[in-house]
Amino acid sequence: MTTATIRRLLLVRTACYGRCPAYGMLITGEGEVWYRGEAFVIHEGSHRWSISERQLQSLADLLWERDFFSLAPPPGISLSDSQGITIGVRMTDGRYHRLKFSFGDGELDILANRIDKLSGVYDYAYRPLNRYWLSAECEGATFHRRVLACNAAHARLLLKENPPEGAGEAERGLAESAWKVKNQGPSKRTYPAEGGFVEGQEASV
Repeated sequence: MTTATIRRLLLVRTACYGRCPAYGMLITGEGEVWYRGEAFVIHEGSHRWSISERQLQSLADLLWERDFFSLAPPPGISLSDSQGITIGVRMTDGRYHRLKFSFGDGELDILANRIDKLSGVYDYAYRPLNRYWLSAECEGATFHRRVLACNAAHARLLLKENPPEGAGEAERGLAESAWKVKNQGPSKRTYPAEGGFVEGQEASV
């Protein structure tokens, strides 16, 4: 393993047809992080902070562990509706490698996510989701849904705007205020800004 360290590290995520977080960040060899959030992120606009020498070394170690400088772009045509990701790295020994790929390539996605977390960008772009249990009654039926959302109001809105498959007319016609919401604690999943997930397909009568 070489003793070369990072001189510049660039990571860019482009927008997609959904709610993909769009942002770019640059890390310098001095540990300065320059971030610009474009869309579907917690913090938009330009922000700057510093990471420790240890974090910078952890990023370099990650690149060697993943054999980044030998990685080739994944085969096949990039999907136009998917998020595009670019990782570019220049080391102090002059070595340079730039990789472009679409979100959905497991190993490369993991690499990009690790870079986000080690650099501190994760806290600027993503929001943790809570688990909510929602229940409502209508015409003698009781409906139950599990939702991952940012807050209670967001959970109700998700059900209203994105009713799950199998929801009947009675459930679809419920007002947001008809749903009783119970927060069951934080989820391990995160999502950009106002994103979320509706889980469960059951409706008990």
